[in-house]
Amino acid sequence: YDSLMQAPPAPYSVRPARHDEARVIAALFAECDRAFGLEPILLENDLLDDWRRPDVDLRRDTWFVESPHGELVAYAGIWSEGTTLVSSGAVHPEHHGCGLGAYLVDRIEEGAELQPAWDGPRITLLNIILPADHEARSLLTARRYVKARTFQHMEVRLATRSTRWPRPSRGCPTTPSGSSPRSCAPTL
Repeated sequence: YDSLMQAPPAPYSVRPARHDEARVIAALFAECDRAFGLEPILLENDLLDDWRRPDVDLRRDTWFVESPHGELVAYAGIWSEGTTLVSSGAVHPEHHGCGLGAYLVDRIEEGAELQPAWDGPRITLLNIILPADHEARSLLTARRYVKARTFQHMEVRLATRSTRWPRPSRGCPTTPSGSSPRSCAPTL
């Protein structure tokens, strides 16, 4: 996996992430979210869950970019979801414009070719970015990525376990006479 750890732009260094660094990586994503006026959503446990996937090898699938002082300034990771390879990364706002985003996209694309199921039907690489991150969008668009979908994270904070949901004012629709609910099975 040495080729995946090619040197980043000076003065940075890179190595694989470690499980005990999930908290600091989640903090990097939170800092990036805040820079775009968003509430942070990635939690330490989310990263650990991704890293526990059977096909994830931190030595092959993560890039932890450090400043000369040993501070995390950028991170990227890749994992598979069915026939799609998914990647996500972040560059600390104070280090934008230093070539780290392009460096991470290079590593992700090279890492995608080393995934265990590369020889199968998997050809799609999905790179998750924030809609407000115009620099990331420009970088990926220049590399022939196209917008596939927009994702919205929606949540509600519950005061207690017994919080009641509001009832619809018009009532719920009823099943038409002579019909019954059934499972939806895709046609192939």
